[in-house]
Amino acid sequence: MQPGALRREAGVGREDGSDGGRLQRAMPGLQRLIQADHLRRTTRPDGTRDPVEGLPNYDSSATGRRDRYSEEYQGRIYPFTPAGAHPDWGRDEALEAVTRGMQMLFHPLHGTERLPKMAREDPGFLDLLLGVLLDYDP
Repeated sequence: MQPGALRREAGVGREDGSDGGRLQRAMPGLQRLIQADHLRRTTRPDGTRDPVEGLPNYDSSATGRRDRYSEEYQGRIYPFTPAGAHPDWGRDEALEAVTRGMQMLFHPLHGTERLPKMAREDPGFLDLLLGVLLDYDP
C-alpha cells in the first residue's frame, strides 16, 4: 500500500498538510492559544518584534518573523485571511505551527529528523501539540 493511501481513501487529510489549519479553524480555543504562543515566541523582552520578512530557503510568498520555533517554516504567517477562516485567525498570523508540528509527529519523511529536533529544542511546543491531540495536560 502506498504511504497515505488509507488517509486518502478515508477522505482524511491531504498531502499538502492542511489538517492543522482545519483543526485550528474548528477549535477557536486552539487558534487563540496558538496565536498567544506565537506572539510570545516573536516578542523580545523589551516588547518589540521583528518585521515580517521572507523566510530563507523558501519562495518569496513564505514570510514570517524571527521566532523561537525549532523549524523556521513553523512560524510562517500569511499576509491575508483566507476566505471562510475563523474570525480569531488574525490578519497576519495564520500560522503553520500546528500543521508543521503534526507533520513532525506523524509524517515518516519529516518525523525521523525533525521530531527529535523539536523534542530537544522546543519541548514546550511538543507538549502543547500532544496535549491538543491527546487531551493531555502535563
